[in-house]
Amino acid sequence: MEQFNSQWIPVENSIELALYNVSDDSFIKRIRNTSLGYCCPSRPIDNQSIFVDENGDMYINCVGSFGYIPGLDAGIARIKKGETEIDENYKFNLSSATVDGLPCSLNMIGKCQYTSDGIMYGYGYAIGLDPENTNTYTARTGVPVVVDLNKKTVKVIKGLPLTNGHGMAMGIHKGKIVYGSANDSYNGFCTYDPVTGDIETKAITVTGFPSFFYSFEK
Repeated sequence: MEQFNSQWIPVENSIELALYNVSDDSFIKRIRNTSLGYCCPSRPIDNQSIFVDENGDMYINCVGSFGYIPGLDAGIARIKKGETEIDENYKFNLSSATVDGLPCSLNMIGKCQYTSDGIMYGYGYAIGLDPENTNTYTARTGVPVVVDLNKKTVKVIKGLPLTNGHGMAMGIHKGKIVYGSANDSYNGFCTYDPVTGDIETKAITVTGFPSFFYSFEK
């Protein structure tokens, strides 16, 4: 739940969620938090932006104002197992985070994929990577990152190409993290092996921007 203005930008730093019982689709309560200082929980185009870890804790990727309005920040919120309110003791502001390997500020995590042990892979979105280009179809502002939810750190995965704001598919295939990429050389997919650290660029090429990925073979 979020309140947007006519430019599809949040109007305040608040996180609002509707909590339902999925067993019978019954409404439980409305959740609202203003203490963490960020907004816009989850993205309609990212079905992994709300996820539950192996401990039963729920995490919500909040994308803020996409970097356009200073102070309307992005961050990660948490609801602990058995609770129905956002954990005010867990604060991970992504807009103010220092990202290892990124020469500019991070604006948000545009896509994410949780694995285990507090590790989440994602596409960091940083306007500063291509500041003179205001065309979201050509600006290369997406960078592959690894996020440690426990240590609250973000690190760039070196060797993988930048992408635009539309070619940001993510998923897992045979243990590898799959990144869709619309970069300067091709439209397609590249992979990262979290065990070995190996990368493969241009694993598959496609026509158009790769915005969604699903693996039928885990």
